[in-house]
Amino acid sequence: MEDDLGEPIHLADPPGASGHVVSLRVLEPPTPDRAFLDCEFVVEAETVRGSFPVYMTSDDLDDWEEALGGRLRAIGSCRG
Repeated sequence: MEDDLGEPIHLADPPGASGHVVSLRVLEPPTPDRAFLDCEFVVEAETVRGSFPVYMTSDDLDDWEEALGGRLRAIGSCRG
């Protein structure tokens, strides 16, 4: 899916590192009659790849944005 919601969460090691990735992919876009997004979490490492289905609401995504935003700001301030 190639739109704004295709992969709202994508955490990856820097290039040249171990290549670990955790992402949330939206499988079906939202519709007016559905209060959730059909998604999957994907975990990738050097020797394994796995995924599992989840249902997310817009409130869930807001909570993730707040949690990850605060964490990323804290990491950035530690790096100077």
